[in-house]
Amino acid sequence: MSDAIREILSFGFNQLGSVRIQAFVCTENVASTEILKKFKFKEEGCLRQFECHSVTGECKDMWVYGLLNTEFQK
Repeated sequence: MSDAIREILSFGFNQLGSVRIQAFVCTENVASTEILKKFKFKEEGCLRQFECHSVTGECKDMWVYGLLNTEFQK
């Protein structure tokens, strides 16, 4: 999985010229937050009750993570 993520980030920054890439992750999804941290994504905040299930109506908080092009190159 790490190789795939590295390639996606490289494509986004180097081929598409993105300045930043962001990710939204459910606060309960510890595995995904650990992967983002491994790639030096920075936690930028929490969106409270951001995503609501269309059937159950249950709303979840989401972490916002961001990675800048300059941070990826380091």
